[in-house]
Amino acid sequence: MLFVSERGVIFTVGEERRLLRIIAGIDRNEIVEARSEFAGDVAQSLAILAAVLLAAAWGQIAIGLKPLEAVRRSVNAVRSGEQKTIRVDGPEEIMPLVAEVNSLLEAKAKTIEAAKARASNLAHALKTPLTVLATDAERLARKGETEIASELHDLAFGMRRHIDRELSRVRLQSAAATAKQSTGVRDIIEGVIRTLSRSPKGATVSWRIEITSDARTSVPEEDATELFGVLLDNAVKWSRSEIRVAREGGNGLCIIIEDDGPGVSADQLVRLGQRGIRLDETTEGSGLGLAIAADILEAYGGEIRFRMRQPHGLQVVVTLPAVHGGKLSAPK
Repeated sequence: MLFVSERGVIFTVGEERRLLRIIAGIDRNEIVEARSEFAGDVAQSLAILAAVLLAAAWGQIAIGLKPLEAVRRSVNAVRSGEQKTIRVDGPEEIMPLVAEVNSLLEAKAKTIEAAKARASNLAHALKTPLTVLATDAERLARKGETEIASELHDLAFGMRRHIDRELSRVRLQSAAATAKQSTGVRDIIEGVIRTLSRSPKGATVSWRIEITSDARTSVPEEDATELFGVLLDNAVKWSRSEIRVAREGGNGLCIIIEDDGPGVSADQLVRLGQRGIRLDETTEGSGLGLAIAADILEAYGGEIRFRMRQPHGLQVVVTLPAVHGGKLSAPK
C-alpha cells in the first residue's frame, strides 16, 4: 500500500500561467516503521531520564536526611541510658528541634529527681516515728499490755517494710537514666565478705571465691554492693560452715552463691523471693531482702533463680548483664 501526497504550484511564464503538480509516494509500511523507531528511541530516552531523576532524588533525600539518622541513634542512646541528652552536629534547620528536645529531657529529669527526693525525704522522716512506735510497743509489752503491744509492733514493722521497699524503688528508678558502667564483680564480693566477716556468724564461715578479676557487669557499684550484700548476708544466716561464690557459664554473667545450710523444701523454693515472706520467723529480717535483690536485677535486665544444693543447702543463681572489653552483653 502506497501513501501518496500531491501538491500543486501555479507559476507564470511570460504572460502564461502554468500549473505544476508534484506527486510523491512512499510505501506506508516504511512510515509505520519509522514512527515505531522514533517512539522506541523517545521511550528509551525518557526511561533513562526518569532513572537519572529518581537516583538524583534518592541521593538528595539520603543526604538531606542523614542528620536525622544521627538524631535517631542519639535518641536510642538516651533511651538506653548511655546519654542524658541528644548529641548531634547537624544542619541549622534541625538544631532548634534538638535544643527543644534536650530542654524537655532536662526538665523531665529535674522533675523526676525532685519527686524522688521528696519520696526519699518522706520515707526517712517516717523512720524516726516508727522507731519510737516500736519502742513504745516494747514498753507496753513489758508492762503486760501484750495484745496492744503486738498490734503496734506489727503495724510499725509493716510500715517499715513498705518504707524500705519504696526507698529501694526510688533509687532503682534512676537505673535506666544512668550511663552504662563497668563494675568488677570480684572486688564487690570481696568487699561485702570483709564486712560480713566482722559479724559473729560471718567470722565462723569459710569463704570460697571462684571468680576471676575479669568478671565485670554494667550494674553500678552501689547497686551491685547492695545486691550481693543482701544475698551473701542471707547465705551467712543459713550456712553451717561454708559459703561458695562461683561463676557459671551461660548468657550474661552468671554468679552462684551456695551455702551448706539446711536448705528449703520444694514448696518453700517456689515462695523464695516473694516480697515480705519469711520462711523462718525466728531469724532477724524484714522479709524484703531477696525481693529487693530481685528488684535490682529486674531494673538492670538480670534475673535470679533458686536451686537445691546437694546433699543440703541452697543455691542462688544470679544472672547479670556482662561487660566484655567495654561492650555490654545482656542476658538472653
